[in-house]
Amino acid sequence: MTFLPGLKFSVAGQRVLLIAADRATLYLTRGGRLSEALQFAPGSAGEAVFARYLTSAAPTPILLLVDVVEEEYRQDTLPKVSARERHAMLSRRFARQFRGTPYWLAIAQGRETTGRRDHRWLLCALTRPEVVAPWVAALRTARVPLMGLHSLPVVSRALLPKLGAKGPNVLLITVQQGGGLRQSFFRDGHLTVSRLAAMPRGGTLSATEQLLSELDKLRRYINSLALIARDSPLEVYVLSHGSLLEDLRHECRDSDTQRFTLVAVPTVARGLRIPGDVATPYSDMLFAQLLLDAPPRAQYAPRDETRDSRVYRAGVGLLVASALLLLGGTLWSTLDFMAAIALKRQALDAAEKAGFYAERFDLGRRGLPPTRVEPAQITPAVELAAALGARRHTPVPWLQTLGQALAAAPTLRLDAVEWLAAGTPDAPIGTAQPAPLAPDPRYWGYHIGIARGEVRPFAGDYRTAIAAVDGLAELLRANAAVYAVEVLEYPINLSSDAVMSGAPTQAGAVTPANFALKIVLGVAHATPVE
Repeated sequence: MTFLPGLKFSVAGQRVLLIAADRATLYLTRGGRLSEALQFAPGSAGEAVFARYLTSAAPTPILLLVDVVEEEYRQDTLPKVSARERHAMLSRRFARQFRGTPYWLAIAQGRETTGRRDHRWLLCALTRPEVVAPWVAALRTARVPLMGLHSLPVVSRALLPKLGAKGPNVLLITVQQGGGLRQSFFRDGHLTVSRLAAMPRGGTLSATEQLLSELDKLRRYINSLALIARDSPLEVYVLSHGSLLEDLRHECRDSDTQRFTLVAVPTVARGLRIPGDVATPYSDMLFAQLLLDAPPRAQYAPRDETRDSRVYRAGVGLLVASALLLLGGTLWSTLDFMAAIALKRQALDAAEKAGFYAERFDLGRRGLPPTRVEPAQITPAVELAAALGARRHTPVPWLQTLGQALAAAPTLRLDAVEWLAAGTPDAPIGTAQPAPLAPDPRYWGYHIGIARGEVRPFAGDYRTAIAAVDGLAELLRANAAVYAVEVLEYPINLSSDAVMSGAPTQAGAVTPANFALKIVLGVAHATPVE
């Protein structure tokens, strides 16, 4: 296990394990940015060191990134079917084309423009699962969450926007510390083919000659497959640094069919906010940071190998939910506490004011003469007097009703009235004995009165006098405010048991035609009284 210079150690945060042909590099992070790299030798020796490291380090999640030769790519099409049928069709295609590996993925790449407009898919697979299986087994043994097993060429697609590569034919060439020369071709922004070639180590060819030679091989290959869009040049982006980049500036020449863009790795590293002074021709850390920033949804790991990651995500979700609940409870409690303080302050102010006014009341009371009634008893008495005043009665409504009726009976003259306010309509007035009347629930009180008078002028025509009294009674009964009207006395006694007696009067003398009426008015609920 070795350490790369210029990076600081920290085991906090998510990690990236880059598995290449001749080494495995573990990138540690701080705040989501790369902070240190640990390297492990290939084979069982490096795998054993990695397993021991996992037992001593914190079990923070790990993303696996694979950059090996044992990765194949196939272009295929599928008709438009349901998700379940599509998965079954893809499983059969992988079982037929990539036998014996559980590590495969499918990436949707749009639709055909002609025919049935089938969906285009890129099928990728690791043909030798033993390249990554020991590293995955070490993670599962240490119960370290595996967040995903990703392909470096698939991740490299996220580098195109950083480079401004928007053309239909883009070839991305990078130098990998643990793998060699990685060449990935993108058609309309979709990965089509990727190839990993070994770089010379002290051989007869220089790195520049080897890179140009591999570029020529890949160009002939994609031309044979008719992958390059017509009428558009091949845009070649080369990422490196130092002498290799300087040599390429002299050797690479643009033409009508090919254009070169040379990019320094430190420039891209600064764009990805990788800390430290990055001065290397290798692009490994760039892909590690891209994977940390935005892991692709398509990845190799089967569901059983990412079980610990789902448990980890659930734990993180519960932790976040608990933190939010705690924060919400704290905020709510703080608001309640502040409200309680405000209410306590208001209560103290009210108590202080009450004491102040009580003291002033006692001082004012001492200067008053002594009374037999306590001040506390005066309030109910005043309220009772106000209630009685609201219920007071005067004969005004009764007299108004009678006066309106008498205005229509000019031969009747009023001599005397008797009036009474009562709670029942049959309350007696003086010596009169009225007929019993039942109370009406519409009324809460009654105006009871007896009107006495005589018919004037009266020349002895009793029939006309009786008709005038009955007319007055009917006129009163027609008034909606009148509850009952009863004729107590006619000008002549009309009862069947009446006895007429007396001495004859002098010639021309006429006995007065007297009458008496009992008139009852009801006082309805919510009616103002007078």
